[in-house]
Amino acid sequence: TLTADGGNFVSTSSVSWNGSPRPTTFVSSTRLTASIAASDIATPGSVTVQVINPDGLSNPLTFTVNPGSGCPDGQFMAEYF
Repeated sequence: TLTADGGNFVSTSSVSWNGSPRPTTFVSSTRLTASIAASDIATPGSVTVQVINPDGLSNPLTFTVNPGSGCPDGQFMAEYF
């Protein structure tokens, strides 16, 4: 699970992982959670995470994947303007 904290989220907001939408749960106007598959984090590297709102995208954030490092739930800040 990846948690996105930010602002101005709506019930149709979704999280994008390297340009592909992931199953997203609207928690509140300041929080979303997204399901990230094991295959998404199986290979080391960097990914781009964004929040998609009906009228635009948040700023992209680079998320580093380090498999085998005991990764806890991911968290990033996304502010939508």
